[in-house]
Amino acid sequence: MKKYGLLLCILIVCNSAFNQDLIINFDFDKFTVNDNELAKLRNKLSKLKSSDSIVITGYTDTVGSSNYNLRLSRKRAENIKNWLSARNIGPDIMITRWNGEADNISKIDALNRRVEIYAYKEGIVPFQKSEQTFCIDNSKDTTIYGSEGTRIRIPAHSIITPVNGGRPNYLISLNEYYSLSDIIAANLTTRTSSELLETGGMIHLNIRREGKPCIIDADNPPEIGIPHTGEEIDSMALFYGKAGSQDEIIWTQSDPDYQEAELELIYHFEDMPKFRSGGLEDFRIWIGEHIHYPEFAQEKGYCGRVFVSFTVDTNGSVIKPKIVRGSYPSLNAEALRVISSSPSWVPGKRDGKNVRVEMTVPVTFVLKGGLNYYIDSTGMKSDSYTDVNDSSFQEATAEEISYYSFSILRLGWINCDRYIFKDRPRTTLKVQLKASGNISTHLIFTRYNSVLNGVYNNGYLRFSGVPVNEKVIILSVRKMNGRIYLAELHCRVSDKIEKLDDYREISYGDLKNKILELDREF
Repeated sequence: MKKYGLLLCILIVCNSAFNQDLIINFDFDKFTVNDNELAKLRNKLSKLKSSDSIVITGYTDTVGSSNYNLRLSRKRAENIKNWLSARNIGPDIMITRWNGEADNISKIDALNRRVEIYAYKEGIVPFQKSEQTFCIDNSKDTTIYGSEGTRIRIPAHSIITPVNGGRPNYLISLNEYYSLSDIIAANLTTRTSSELLETGGMIHLNIRREGKPCIIDADNPPEIGIPHTGEEIDSMALFYGKAGSQDEIIWTQSDPDYQEAELELIYHFEDMPKFRSGGLEDFRIWIGEHIHYPEFAQEKGYCGRVFVSFTVDTNGSVIKPKIVRGSYPSLNAEALRVISSSPSWVPGKRDGKNVRVEMTVPVTFVLKGGLNYYIDSTGMKSDSYTDVNDSSFQEATAEEISYYSFSILRLGWINCDRYIFKDRPRTTLKVQLKASGNISTHLIFTRYNSVLNGVYNNGYLRFSGVPVNEKVIILSVRKMNGRIYLAELHCRVSDKIEKLDDYREISYGDLKNKILELDREF
């Protein structure tokens, strides 16, 4: 029944304060806002300030190259975000996107030079994933990295296009789903039609040229790298996804020739790079002397660990810093800022020669009693926070960052998974819900990165093929009359009918925090 459609997005994508109610137009080849358009922004400023989340998307006309237009649309979106930030709208509630010349709304170029602003009440952040876009020239080999570490190697001429002639430029769109909260919020599950899976990461990948979808050349396929920072997990394989009858993604293992995910390790070096007279320990101290806990994140109570990778060049310079695994946007930005400002290192060596070495360090942000380092506005350590020893700074060296890599033959939903529970006795877990309205319920395994949605049938919510005696969490969210209610049950799987009727009212902010807690617990 559709009222039990299990779509968390029903609860997260909420009533909008105004819907595409504000379009800011730009002059030709400009990313700054003229006076007339600034007046439109000022008129809406109070409404924007009362919103819980804002989505800003930049566009351009078709004059110039696709790559140039993509950069210009990004500058336009970021300029609007910076203007709003300067007027006390928190950067953490704003999502910026840039589509370049794609999705033009008019044959009149002037109308396509625009930024669209959507504002929402009762917040969608951080549940909505920002789509990342890249413009590449497929006449040459290209490697791109997603913001959460996904690596995509695209050989020259590996993309088949329905468009003949013209520029060899392609627009790539990427969404990454690594954390449990992202997977739940996107209504994703980890199962085939009959078997349960544990995921190492999911992505959604599309490639277009002049707005038309492309396909992959099977004789020259791209390679996907899923970042891996923990212990190696055997039997990871490639899966593709399609929407099933319950609007969920059902995963199918790929063709046999491409099913195994090869674990690719980064090389060891005879001499790792050194920071000043030491290594990562000295770098940890230096970070502590220069990092600032973002004020907005403190006010919101945001905590988390941000993994930043960078390369120590042959001359010791720190280059190519990027977020491998992120947290809240403001924490990501601060971790990236401080590492980008690093002084020179002593370069690493292999066979007696200076070589480039990729490093990765985690930067942990934890409020009172657990903050790594906090520097207040005077440059002194604040007495209201305490330092902690984060041994993971010593653990994260270059050889520990690796990828599950595999060639892909299709675009769309792609998943790095392994089968679990194949040899375990299984049953159908039945849950009785004493509630009505829009309800979203998820079954979460406590030992695995695995999530299931149920099917409502004959008065029960059913989760099929679940292993007997496995510890699970059942999380159910109900929306009624504009209010949100949460019920939670911890149990072991059995033939017993579980009851889930203790719904308590909860704010949207607390709901966000509850789902984000899952990332820390698992």
